[in-house]
Amino acid sequence: MSTRWPLPLVPCALLAASAPVTAPAATAIQLRTTGELPFTPEELEQAAGARLAMSADTGAAVVIVGPADAAGVQVRMGDRRTVVVIGARAGLAAARIVALAIAELAAEAPADASTEQPPEPQAPSAIAAAIPPPASSPPRPPARISVALGGSKGLDAAEPFTGTCEADVTVPLARFDVVGTLGVWDVPTRHAGLADEASFVAGVVRASAGWRSGPWQLLLGPFVAPYRLEGGVDHTGVLAGGGAMLRVGRRFAAAPKVQVFGSFRVDAFANRVRVSVVGAEASFASPRLAAGAAVGVGWDLGN
Repeated sequence: MSTRWPLPLVPCALLAASAPVTAPAATAIQLRTTGELPFTPEELEQAAGARLAMSADTGAAVVIVGPADAAGVQVRMGDRRTVVVIGARAGLAAARIVALAIAELAAEAPADASTEQPPEPQAPSAIAAAIPPPASSPPRPPARISVALGGSKGLDAAEPFTGTCEADVTVPLARFDVVGTLGVWDVPTRHAGLADEASFVAGVVRASAGWRSGPWQLLLGPFVAPYRLEGGVDHTGVLAGGGAMLRVGRRFAAAPKVQVFGSFRVDAFANRVRVSVVGAEASFASPRLAAGAAVGVGWDLGN
C-alpha cells in the first residue's frame, strides 16, 4: 500500500521550513521635539512607548519630531522623513497618529547589528553606504509678527491709565530672539476746561532681546517715546527708559501658524513730564515705574 502526502499540507510544510527561527528585535529609539507642536513631549512619549522600545543609550535611533505647520507634523529618523497629517487633532489623539508614523519609519530601519550574524566582508563603498548620515540640526523657528492691545498704569494717582497699541516683529537667532516694536500710548483728556487741562499721546520704539521656551517668551530692552502734551500747556519731548515683558501664547490645531497670547510688562522711565497749577498737586504726570498688560495675536511668517 503506497503512502501519499495530502496535497494541502505541501504548502504549509514549505512555509514552515522557510520561516525565520527568531523575530528581529524592535528598533530602540530616542525622541526629540523641536518647534511648537499640538501635543506635549510627555504625550508623544506615552503614545510612542506603547508601540516601540524607548532607550537613552547613545546607540538608539534618534527620531526628531517637529516643527508643525499647515501641512502637518514633520518626523525624521536619519535619512528617512515624512509629514504626518493630523487635521484638527491635538493632545494625545494627535500624538498617537504621529507615533504610528514613527513606528513605520522604525520598521524600515536596519536591524541592530548585535541581533544579526557577522556580515560577510564587503567592499569599502558598501560599508560606507550602510552608515546612516548624521542627524541634521533642528530647524530654526520662523519669524513672527504680532499686534497687541492693552493698558498700563503708574504708581501715583497723577499717573493715569494709559491705553497702548503695539506691533512687533520677532526674529529667532541661534540662542535668543531679537524683537523690534512700534506702538502708540494715549491718555484721554484730564481736567477738561480747567487751567491744568492735559491730554497726552506718544509713539514708542522698542528694541528687545530675550528667550523663548515653548509658549513662553521673556524680553528685555530699552525704549524711546516721542510725545505731545496738549491742554493748558502745549509741549513736546521724548521719554526714555527700559522694560521687561513676559508673554505666554497658545496655538490651535485648526490654525497652527496663529498664536493668541497675553503679556505682562514693567517699564522704568529715565525722565518724566508733569502738569500742575502753581501751589497745587500735579494733575498729570508720566510715570517713573509703570506696569501693564495686553492681549494680542501673532502670525508665523514663511512656509
